[in-house]
Formats: sequence, structure tokens, C-alpha cells
Amino acid sequence: MGLLLNRKETTAQARPFVPHITVAFRDLTPAHFRAAWPQFKTRFFQSSFTASALTLLLHDGKRWQVFAQFSMGE
Repeated sequence: MGLLLNRKETTAQARPFVPHITVAFRDLTPAHFRAAWPQFKTRFFQSSFTASALTLLLHDGKRWQVFAQFSMGE
């Protein structure tokens, strides 16, 4: 990612880039997560979608900020 975007940042280089989707964020307490995990840990999820753009976010220590946006055609 660093070379592709011409970004020189040691923290990002030390951690691999892992595309992901966050399913639950801060609204699922640790206790509720432990209770729900047995029901979901073996479930398989597959989906697809069409995207017109890709937005890369960078955390500034307080919140996520838009780092770069890329059009996916059109």
C-alpha cells in the first residue's frame, strides 16, 4: 500500500493491509460478543456487491479521516 500510494509511513508499513468490513463496532459489549460468538463462529458468509468508488481511511488517533478516494470506472 505504501508504494502504490507513494506514502511513507512506518506504522502502516509495519502492519499488513487487510481489507475488511466491520460488522459490529462499539455497540456490541464484550459480554454480548462472548454470548453471540458460539452461534456465529462456524457460519459461512458470502456476498457480492458492485462498487463505484473505493475510499481509503487513515486513523489520526481520534477518528478515521479520508486518505484517498478512487473511482472504479464510469
